[in-house]
Amino acid sequence: MKQIDAGGLSFRENRRRNKYYVDKTLLIKDILESDDSGVFLFTRPRRFGKTTNLTMMDAFFNIDYKGNDWFDGLAISQIHGRKYYMGMKGRAVLFGISFWVKVPKVKVEIVEI
Repeated sequence: MKQIDAGGLSFRENRRRNKYYVDKTLLIKDILESDDSGVFLFTRPRRFGKTTNLTMMDAFFNIDYKGNDWFDGLAISQIHGRKYYMGMKGRAVLFGISFWVKVPKVKVEIVEI
């Protein structure tokens, strides 16, 4: 039985472990077709898939993952013009920067005097 990821797995791990995944691979098509400056800002509330989408794009474009089958059967591999889009797979060297900082938990004790 397929399971739903509730633990924040990356796109690669979702596909490797055969978890349910909401297919947002057409975001890759939108990015490749845009005439913007090449800078994209993804804003969403918490738990709306920002990390999953970024790891999906990393898995698609990153040369380190060239030849993977993680996109087989997903929308990007089935659309008209798929040879162009799938030809872009594994053709970039990517790096990431994270500004996420874990805030330490503070224990508060109330002491009566």
